[in-house]
Amino acid sequence: DSAHAPESSGNLGGEQRRNLDSVKKSPFFPFSTPSPARYFRSKKSPAPNGTPGRSIFKRPFPPPSPAKHIKAALARRHGSVKPNEAAGESKNQAEGANLDKRFGFAKNFYSRFDMGEEVGRGHFGYTCRAKFKKGDLKGQDVAVKLIPKSKMTTAVAIEDVRKEVKILKALTGHANLVQFHDSFEDNDNVYIVME
Repeated sequence: DSAHAPESSGNLGGEQRRNLDSVKKSPFFPFSTPSPARYFRSKKSPAPNGTPGRSIFKRPFPPPSPAKHIKAALARRHGSVKPNEAAGESKNQAEGANLDKRFGFAKNFYSRFDMGEEVGRGHFGYTCRAKFKKGDLKGQDVAVKLIPKSKMTTAVAIEDVRKEVKILKALTGHANLVQFHDSFEDNDNVYIVME
């Protein structure tokens, strides 16, 4: 049986000896195995020319931080805004002065309602109690969402207010949702009256 399984590399032919030597010289594995990893170190590769090699895994620069947007939000919240960003905000404020903030709502809010105390405050405005002064609903309590026009610094913010009123009007009469009464405006604020 020694003819079929040689015990030493001395009994192997020239071609078999070269293959065995290249396997033994593999720097990646401590045991003898024909590994394709040895081709990464040599210039010759058995892979076809169109197959991508190891070069696709090399990056010339590190990948972007997955938390970049979180860092930016924290920087804005804590007031550590870069000078370029501060210039951009002042530009937005200047654009806010040029925006058309007229909504076409009625302008007689204070002739129809008595304003009460503040009930809640949000990012964009605040909510107060109010009572109807006259009409069929005289004396009825309502909630008034008051949105200062000074907070509307972009066209998107103005469009958001328009959409909110439009959606509330469309949902009026639904039994499970807050009832919308009317919307008003003056030079400084938009008033959304709800039950």
